[in-house]
Amino acid sequence: MNTNKMKNKGGLFTHKSAPLIFPAIIYFVLITSCDAGMKTGGVYWPDTDRYAPGQVAETCTFSWSDTRPFQQTRTLIVDNTAPVGTVLHRWGYGEFADYQFNCTGGELGSSSNFSSGTATTYFSIIPFSDSASIDGGEDSPIPTNINGIGLKLYYTFHTVGDDFSSGTNVYTSQIYPPDAGVEYYAYSRTAVVFKHWTRPKSVSGIGSGYIFNPASTSFSFRAELVKTGDISSDDYGRTLTVSLSDGSLRVFTYKPEVIETGDNFSVASQFSGNGITITSPACMLNNENYNINMGDWVAYAWGGSVRRGDEKLVDISLKCTGAANNVYFRFADAGGSAVSPDKNIRVYKSASSGTDVVDGLEIELLYNGEHVDVDGTTLTNTGTRGSYVSTNNGETQIYSSLDTARFTARFLQNGPISYLGPVTGKVNMWVTYE
Repeated sequence: MNTNKMKNKGGLFTHKSAPLIFPAIIYFVLITSCDAGMKTGGVYWPDTDRYAPGQVAETCTFSWSDTRPFQQTRTLIVDNTAPVGTVLHRWGYGEFADYQFNCTGGELGSSSNFSSGTATTYFSIIPFSDSASIDGGEDSPIPTNINGIGLKLYYTFHTVGDDFSSGTNVYTSQIYPPDAGVEYYAYSRTAVVFKHWTRPKSVSGIGSGYIFNPASTSFSFRAELVKTGDISSDDYGRTLTVSLSDGSLRVFTYKPEVIETGDNFSVASQFSGNGITITSPACMLNNENYNINMGDWVAYAWGGSVRRGDEKLVDISLKCTGAANNVYFRFADAGGSAVSPDKNIRVYKSASSGTDVVDGLEIELLYNGEHVDVDGTTLTNTGTRGSYVSTNNGETQIYSSLDTARFTARFLQNGPISYLGPVTGKVNMWVTYE
């Protein structure tokens, strides 16, 4: 009895690494940036001031991170089998948007035009969508241009600095005043406001007047892209954008006395960009090497009737990024001979040469009991492969869903056999999906 084997590496029944065709492997990369912008606002006492004519009343700086998260290139895998609310991607604090406001007081002045509760220095930011006219709460994320994907924003104050008695007022449209180190959900019309004005002060040898006290506040946003519904097949391959508005954005512009210098600031431009591409789940081979022992075949005296052997399991292990629809396999004989007329896998006398074909004996490949054409062009649809896999942090794992596509193979004698000895079949495989 002779032992007949098919050997595979990288696909099915082959000695060589099989060429695999599938979309690029996707890795989420957290992106940080040292880039930042800064704007300076200066307030000066009027020339008619008795104590400090034309001198600096205060100087404020507004600085912001310039990471521009939606301009960073990344691919977002969206699995329609994932439940609504699934976090598709998240940016942590320090990765999305950071802001800081610092004011340093100047000279004592006699003028009272900066002393009212109406701020001389005023900062207001509403980094939210024009389309979100009503606050729907945490269950109503800011919409994106992709139906089924929304944006959630959260913010934390590192330094609040609210002290009405010293001429500083810091608040949001939901919290007055906020607490440092506490995370708040940013509703669709959340505003962060910083106000600063003078307070009365008496200075020995000069007299009573007004002065700006030092003040500062700093806060950061983090964000999540969440699944709000199913993604249309037409949206796969599109880039994701978010329409955010400058709203009531004002920096140093509440009073005409404030002189601005420095970089331009715009919430809309900070969060503009189309670097995020939506893609469907994908699958790739989990194992590259397969050796299938086909057992022995007794050559029958050819009488014109095709004979078939027992089926051997050929389990192809896959790893997927979720539930990938319509996973196709395509097979091509890797030997040196022409394609089998019956589109089977030819067998060869020599495992190394792949040229000494054994006439009369082939290997038939099957899926679900049906013949699979091994011709390099025919696609065999194995349906949906993989499944949604949730993780502790809500992120979609990369190629973490394992699955198996089960094929079978069997010897097939379709003519007289004149050779006795070991044989090897070779085939390359491609994996594609929609």
